[in-house]
Amino acid sequence: MFFCSGLSNYNLTLFHLFNHAFFKALLFLGAGSIISALLDEQDYRRMGGLIYKMPFTFLSIFIGSMAIIGFPFLTGFYSKDFILESAITSYCIDSIFIYFLGVFSAFFTAIYSFRLIFFVFLVKTNIYKENIHIDESNKNIVIPLFLLSIMSIIIGYLFSDLFIGIGNNYFNSSIYISFIHFNYIDIEFLNPLIKNIPFFLTLFGILLTYFIIIYKNKNKKYFLFLFFIKKNVYTFFFNAAFFNFFYNKILVFLIKIFYVINIKYIEKGFLELYGPVGLYLKFRNFSYQSRIFSSNYIYITLFFIFTLLIFILFIIYLNYIINLKLLYVLIFLYYIIII
Repeated sequence: MFFCSGLSNYNLTLFHLFNHAFFKALLFLGAGSIISALLDEQDYRRMGGLIYKMPFTFLSIFIGSMAIIGFPFLTGFYSKDFILESAITSYCIDSIFIYFLGVFSAFFTAIYSFRLIFFVFLVKTNIYKENIHIDESNKNIVIPLFLLSIMSIIIGYLFSDLFIGIGNNYFNSSIYISFIHFNYIDIEFLNPLIKNIPFFLTLFGILLTYFIIIYKNKNKKYFLFLFFIKKNVYTFFFNAAFFNFFYNKILVFLIKIFYVINIKYIEKGFLELYGPVGLYLKFRNFSYQSRIFSSNYIYITLFFIFTLLIFILFIIYLNYIINLKLLYVLIFLYYIIII
């Protein structure tokens, strides 16, 4: 959706969001059905062979996975492929690069989707819990799975003309799309080879996942070869391009310097001494110190109060005569002395 929003095709974004709601909800509900049947087990390495115990859930997740990878004529196909074709027909400098980023994202989507199917349903079971009775979920889950499966098959075809049909003005009053970004006609006449690149890479991702997960258990030499490759890849990427080193040694050091300057010297230093709290403490201490000059007898205190009032009235009178501007200063001093 965000990929398409960056292309400024907002009605296509809404179309993919609309389609995405059905097959993504189908996958999540299917996952919940499996977790519920396995007594809250969520590690799919401890599953396997569930196709025999939960065939309907398998069919639902298979339909959802085929829809999310954009398999032809399912719901995801009508929006996902259209988004990729819209990227390459944007006619900007990096449109080809953006297109292949989307294509490789579809490739890896096929890998992780079918890895889930192979591990959970098709490989030899690895369930270790005792006294567990695995069966299909109740009708409260099966009925929504059935409805979402139907929607994941047909909803993209039924609503494609409403969202992205040429000549349709359904969103004209709510979504503005510049003429520069309207490339639907170019998409219709795009080279079929370019149109089918996502499909070919998706099939390749499915076959690659099959060989990595299923075929390796049948061929010992292939298993050892794959283990050797994974070991070297893991060793090569173990240091993560020394990102953790730069993060812990350099970036954290710079953050620490910023912390010392900002927190210790500014917030808890200058602002603590000369900010609101510091000024309050200074005036409070000054008030406490000035109390030693005051008498404990009330008539002496009243004498000083009335004397200062008379003095202030005299200053006010002088202000009218010689325009003396010390009135506010004296009122402030009076306030401090009295308090």
